[in-house]
Amino acid sequence: MDQSSADVGGGRRRDTLKKSFEWKAPAGVAALSPHCDDLAFSLGGAIWDRRFAPLQPIGIFSHSAFSYRLRTTDPEVVSRERKAEDCRFYFRFPWARPPRWLDRPDAPLRLGIDYLEAVRVKPDPADEAEARVIADLLRPMLDPGFLVLAPLALGGHVDHRIVRMAAGLLVNSGREVIFYEDLPYAGQGEVEKIPETVAAVEQETGRTYRPQWLPSVHLEASRRWGLECYASQTFEALLELLLAHPRNLAQAGKPCERIWIAAP
Repeated sequence: MDQSSADVGGGRRRDTLKKSFEWKAPAGVAALSPHCDDLAFSLGGAIWDRRFAPLQPIGIFSHSAFSYRLRTTDPEVVSRERKAEDCRFYFRFPWARPPRWLDRPDAPLRLGIDYLEAVRVKPDPADEAEARVIADLLRPMLDPGFLVLAPLALGGHVDHRIVRMAAGLLVNSGREVIFYEDLPYAGQGEVEKIPETVAAVEQETGRTYRPQWLPSVHLEASRRWGLECYASQTFEALLELLLAHPRNLAQAGKPCERIWIAAP
């Protein structure tokens, strides 16, 4: 990655970035969310601003027993509630289709670990096998011509890493994939790791990726709507975590989300 890439961790533009911030996806977007709330918390402002239209949200590891607030660990009950939260969030936006889910078991269920351990799981050959399964499940679901939107896997959560790996397999089979900065991880000491994470994606896909800032006056409103919808997944101080990174990326006084687009 060139020297200008090193500036993106702190939010400064590199010279190759277009001056305009009026970017919108040139086609429909199939957006991969490792868990039901990840996409909404990471790109709620861009979704609100209709930058991805039509939008097809796809939850990957949507079978889960984890919740901060539900008084049960029954995965059927928790998964049903989390999917209902997903539907509520996207119903607000007419350009968003109803979410679809792959119902893959999340890391605590799949690996028998505590949810806090999921960010410390080391890479394993089983991850590659799971990524291949996910990519195979996704291919027949994707509309022709739709872009695929996938997480960078900041923070190292094993489920996010696997979704990124699956997205890389889609790139290698001819799909156009753009990547987004996962929240709240991007605001939890991961910002300086963004350049090396993008470099890893470039090595995995054989493509060069450039940043695109997405300013939004609706960013805070989108975060508050997300917290209202995904009530089972909220905790004290989450709002500030979800706003810190966009504020650090601010351009012309507007907080920004950021995606990474393959260079021509």
